[in-house]
Amino acid sequence: MPSLELPAAPHYVHPPPTRVDLEYANLPIIDLSQASTLEGRIALSVRVRDAMAEHGFFYVINHGHSRAQSERIFDIANVPFEQVTAEEKETYAGTMKKTGSYQGYKLRQYWHIDGGVHDQLEHYNINRDITKRGHPQPLRPFLPEISQFARHNHTNVLHPILRLLALGLELPEETLVNIHGFDAVGETYVRFMKYYPRSEDEEAKTKNVWLKGHTDFGTITILYSQPVSGLQILTRGGIWKWVKHVENALVINAGDALEFLSGGFYRATIHSPMKRVIQPPEDQRRATRLGVFYFCMSDDNVKLTPLVESPVLQQVGITRRFEDDTAPTMEIWRKGRTAQYGRSELKASSEKGVEEETIAGAMVQGLTTHIQMPNLDLPEVPHYVSAPVTKVDLEYADLPIIDLSKASTPEGRLALSVQVRDAMMEHGFFYVINHGYTLAQTERIFDIANIPFDHVTSEEKIGYVATMKETGSYQGYKLRQYWHIDGGVHDQIEKYGIHRDVTKRGHPQPLRPFLPEISRFARHNHFNILHQLLRHHRLFAIGLELPEETLVDIHGFDSPGDTSVRFMKYYPRSQEDEKKAKNVWLKGHTGLQILARNGVWKWVKHIEDAL
Repeated sequence: MPSLELPAAPHYVHPPPTRVDLEYANLPIIDLSQASTLEGRIALSVRVRDAMAEHGFFYVINHGHSRAQSERIFDIANVPFEQVTAEEKETYAGTMKKTGSYQGYKLRQYWHIDGGVHDQLEHYNINRDITKRGHPQPLRPFLPEISQFARHNHTNVLHPILRLLALGLELPEETLVNIHGFDAVGETYVRFMKYYPRSEDEEAKTKNVWLKGHTDFGTITILYSQPVSGLQILTRGGIWKWVKHVENALVINAGDALEFLSGGFYRATIHSPMKRVIQPPEDQRRATRLGVFYFCMSDDNVKLTPLVESPVLQQVGITRRFEDDTAPTMEIWRKGRTAQYGRSELKASSEKGVEEETIAGAMVQGLTTHIQMPNLDLPEVPHYVSAPVTKVDLEYADLPIIDLSKASTPEGRLALSVQVRDAMMEHGFFYVINHGYTLAQTERIFDIANIPFDHVTSEEKIGYVATMKETGSYQGYKLRQYWHIDGGVHDQIEKYGIHRDVTKRGHPQPLRPFLPEISRFARHNHFNILHQLLRHHRLFAIGLELPEETLVDIHGFDSPGDTSVRFMKYYPRSQEDEKKAKNVWLKGHTGLQILARNGVWKWVKHIEDAL
């Protein structure tokens, strides 16, 4: 009969929870005990889908591990740090850069954080197949328990969550489970992790950041909640909020691979929350923090392409981070991310107060790709500084302001539809606020918008000039002095038009690193603004008393058509040109001024971060 006696492990005592009043993220709590019936799973799938869309994170309770079992695994988790000598740790150090695998130790001071400061985090990583490599002697008596812990997480936590995520995509329940086999070839693993306090000098140099803003590269990350506050997530509003400790709960978040498989529906990129580890609050500052994780990845041979058979993706559209024929497998993706993470200098992000690592690219099918890595590294771009707002007292048009955040209920949509209808009839224009882009994201797109004008040579511009007359399309450059304005004067306006499918034609070299961001910008505008108005919030359709899908059905993102992003720069003209053209820069066109119903031209006023 198997013995129920467990090897002794020194009991690990967590520091008490902080008493500091922190700003916590309001994360949903998913009760897995309700997933025992199909009806329960369907109800939970809606909550999980909404949690992923809104937060990218959620808690799980009633996951099958008792509080005593969770305490036991924390006791075991401390063994590789406190019971193994420094010499033996070196023997079992991981070879991340060489093999792209975290198996074994990630020792302290391996990752660069900032200002010459390296991390004070130590990992010990164990593949779910504990026999894949050797382990330090003090940990060996606990390997059977670690193996059982891995199987529990895989079967009783990961697989139920994957079923809920599949239902959220209206796919068969086993779709994602089938590519996350426990016995398949892959890297899903248990991680024990210990965070050690740093000096005040190190804290100052790194602005208290212990682990830079990042996404995980797998599909799902399972974190066992513990009392030391240190984990923060970046909300959609651009605010870092703390993750609160919930006794014997799990914290779940999506990684890159799930984003790829779900065609951007379950996101782990910059438009969704990312996470970082930061210095704990004052009353926990000198405490060590012990973490227990289960990092989940699909089978190594799975190609990370969208599950296009999903009715949900067919309806809302698919965001591809790679073309299907060049998409990496899970093995290639994880090895590229693992080998490169934390080995370069931090760069300032477009997001205020966030600093990130710059990585040149992941090795995909033997070639370095310049598609933006989903650890939120963005190519550098000179910051464009807009001119200050005019102080001249102008006669402004009194345009209505439509707040899209009020369109989350049928009542709100109905009220807004009346506002939109009246605005279109009275003015033909309106402002939109709370449209899903932060001020920092808007500033970033203006930085990118200046690239084709100030960073492309005249010769290269000629090479990418649009053929408006021949094709009737503005894709590419509309150079200055193309349009006649008046009195022999031609325009001083330069445009660069980019089809929403950025691959439809070539682009000048300085703009190419920014094409993934431009593509996401186009998709954001199409689905989160245009379709919000046309379908999701039904404002135009309701205003015309038409079926709700009438207008969205003729505005497909992937349909043939010319919907495009346009960057445009207006250059000053000579006084003589101004006089000849009567100060008109663009004839009778809806632009800086609009013609009111009474025949008076009125100015359109700038509103910060509005459309």
